[in-house]
Amino acid sequence: MSEGILYIATERSLIDEAKLSAKSVKNVMPNIPIALVTAQAVESDLFDVVIDVDNPSHSFKDKPKYISFSPFDKTVYLDTDVYIYSKFNELFELLNEFEIAAAHDKGHGFDRYREHLAGNIPICYAEYNTGVIAYNSEAKQKFGKKWLYNYKQDEEESDTPPPDQPSFRRTAYSYNGQVHTLQPNYNCLFRNRGLINGEVKIFHGRLSNINTMGADKPVEVEDAINVLNREDGIRIYDQYMGVIKIRNYNPNKIKYFFDSLCNRGIQVTLLDTFKYVKQQWKHLYSKVDG
Repeated sequence: MSEGILYIATERSLIDEAKLSAKSVKNVMPNIPIALVTAQAVESDLFDVVIDVDNPSHSFKDKPKYISFSPFDKTVYLDTDVYIYSKFNELFELLNEFEIAAAHDKGHGFDRYREHLAGNIPICYAEYNTGVIAYNSEAKQKFGKKWLYNYKQDEEESDTPPPDQPSFRRTAYSYNGQVHTLQPNYNCLFRNRGLINGEVKIFHGRLSNINTMGADKPVEVEDAINVLNREDGIRIYDQYMGVIKIRNYNPNKIKYFFDSLCNRGIQVTLLDTFKYVKQQWKHLYSKVDG
C-alpha cells in the first residue's frame, strides 16, 4: 500500500506556496512522496510526482475535480496554505479502518448556505474543513466522484463559483463509507479562535501573501507555532490584529479585563463587561429576593 501527500495548485502563486508547505513536510517526513496536480510547468525536487492537467477551473472546483488524481493508495491531501510541524503517520494508519477523514470547520457558517447548497441535511451535522483530507483508494473514486457531482449542482445554482465545503458536507452525509472526524490538532485554523489539547501537528493558515481564493494572512505561522505549541494542555487561542495569544481566563477579573482589552479591543470588552455585570446583578438580586 503506497502512502503519499497530494497538493492541487493550478496558479503560479499557489505553486510557490505549495513549495513552502511541501518543504515543511519534507523537514519532518523526508521519505514521504509528494504529488502535485498542476497546469503549470514545475521544476522542484520537493515534488516526486507532477500530474499535468488541462483547462483547470482556477476556482474551488479544482479540488473535487482533481482529488481523485492521487497516485497513492492512501493519501493526505493538503491545501497549499498548510504547514506541517511534526510527522503524522497515524493518519495513514487511520485509513485502515476509515475511508476518509477530515476535521470540522470552526466557522460552520450556515448564513452562507442558501437552500440549494444546504440540501435536506439536519443543521446539527457539522461542516468539514477541506484543507486537510485523508482518504484511501476506495474513497478516492467513490467519494471524489460524488463530491464533484454535488459541486456541479451547486455551480449550476450559483451566480458565482461556490465554495467546495457545502458540497463536501452533503457528500459526507450521504456517503455509505466510513467518515472519521479528525481532532483540530490535525487541521488547526490558527487565524481564527479555537480550542486545542496536545501538540498541534498541522497548522492551517496562509504561508505567503497572495491574492487568491480563501483567507488572507493575518498571522505568521511561526508565531502560531511558538504560541500554540509552547504548552500542551487544554487551551483556548485567539488572534487579534495579527497577534495570536492563548486566552487567559484567570479568575483575577482585573487581569482578565486588561487581557481582553489587548486581545479583543475596547468595544467587545466593554460589551462583555456589561453583560457580566448584568448577569451578576441578576444573580445577586435573586438571592436577596429569595
